[in-house]
Amino acid sequence: MKYKLGIAAMALLILAAFLLINGVKKMEVSQRAGLRTEIFSGNGGYGYRIWARERLLLQQGFIPGISGNLPFRSPKEAQKVADFVKTRLEEHKDPRVLKADLEKMAINIPTLDR
Repeated sequence: MKYKLGIAAMALLILAAFLLINGVKKMEVSQRAGLRTEIFSGNGGYGYRIWARERLLLQQGFIPGISGNLPFRSPKEAQKVADFVKTRLEEHKDPRVLKADLEKMAINIPTLDR
């Protein structure tokens, strides 16, 4: 009798663990679906923010992947890069932006006048 109770308790624990793990996966998916982008103006150009529901994840006031602190020249360019980073975050990939990524997106990369 005790043996059957032990097996039933073990099965119940396995079922509870499965449901907990499955619930965590569903929560991760819903959090990813909550990502949104916002374009802002400042520093003589544009930048972007990425939000997860009401939590600010990232604020980028300058073009990433290049030297210097140069803002995007248009909101359209800031939006392209924001969407790229958002997609990378949703796919659990490295969200860093390289100069090659900017070139593929046809982002105008200004030069520093020194």
